[in-house]
Amino acid sequence: MKRILVVLFSAVLLAGCTGSGKPSDTYREFAASLEKNELEAAYKLVDKQSRILIDKRGGVANLTASAAHIKEHRGVKEIKVTSEEQQGDAATSTALISFNDGFSGEVANRFIKEDGTWKLVIK
Repeated sequence: MKRILVVLFSAVLLAGCTGSGKPSDTYREFAASLEKNELEAAYKLVDKQSRILIDKRGGVANLTASAAHIKEHRGVKEIKVTSEEQQGDAATSTALISFNDGFSGEVANRFIKEDGTWKLVIK
């Protein structure tokens, strides 16, 4: 019985690592990475075309402004997904992001699935 629980627990962990969850989970992880100033981690959550665009605009350091915006508002309090639609390997979501200083705003995101993982599309 113990062995079965270990196998099931491992499968759940591996499933969580594949990024095959909801597209909005990718956005939450992206925001959390920025909040922790883990720019490389945030960079890995965007699609290939977005990484090319980021590289053209100065590289990973370009994400510093987004991280600074989160810090300016004393961090993310909550991300509430208000809508999410998936069509094949493409998805969109709308989320209300609330910051610790009381500031909030609505964010619309696009995602594509690359190699079985949802990636955030940055324009």
